Amino acid sequence: MIVYVDASALVKRYVTEVGSADVNDVAARATAVATALVTRAEVAAALARAVRVGVLDDVAGRLAAGRRQDRAAGPRRAQVRFPQ
Repeated sequence: MIVYVDASALVKRYVTEVGSADVNDVAARATAVATALVTRAEVAAALARAVRVGVLDDVAGRLAAGRRQDRAAGPRRAQVRFPQ
């Protein structure tokens, strides 16, 4: 199964919050996890905001950002063919 995640779901993989266990469970069963390229910027902004508002301290924010970078294999493009 290929799973598409948006930024809000992807943040749940790196910050423990409501829904994190569900997202991690689905991702663990997936053959691939896909997202849009813009999601990288959205996740980075969400982690930075969490630090600014005190949801994460600076150390936790850096750890979450580091885990995200470790798991990111770099952008891969998938060609999508639509039936004519």
